[in-house]
Amino acid sequence: MDCVYPESNDKPSARCIHCNRARMLPASFGPVSRTCLVQSDAEKAVAVFGIGNALAEVIAGLGGTAHEGCGCEDKIATMNAWGIEKCLENRKTIVKWIKEAAKKRGWKAKFEAKAKAKELGIPINILDAYGSVFDEAVRRFRSREPQSTDTSGNAHPVQQ
Repeated sequence: MDCVYPESNDKPSARCIHCNRARMLPASFGPVSRTCLVQSDAEKAVAVFGIGNALAEVIAGLGGTAHEGCGCEDKIATMNAWGIEKCLENRKTIVKWIKEAAKKRGWKAKFEAKAKAKELGIPINILDAYGSVFDEAVRRFRSREPQSTDTSGNAHPVQQ
């Protein structure tokens, strides 16, 4: 199955309606043929919003943008496949990815991101700024996880 992008979207980028993979060229450049990350209805339900998507959402909110060849899509897919627990185990690796991407954007973009974080109420630890971005993604992801209630009334994330 190929990715499906919105027909009327002529923005510089768009996201597949199934797997959320980014297309970095406007629709006017013609069709983009890529294998969709979502292969079945069961996978589609799981891939709607993963931890990788949560991180991409935080970074976009801070002004970060993906560009052709940056590898962001692959990292998002990797994180979504890993799930929350494995991402927490690989926090250092993911923070390193964020740091490497931020280095390419320059100081002005970093200051703008910090100001945007303050405006959005995202707590940034000055000693672990990139880790704070990851932590915010984890918080957002967990806030969207389905919850189940045990016999004592305590809520727990549903295991998938």
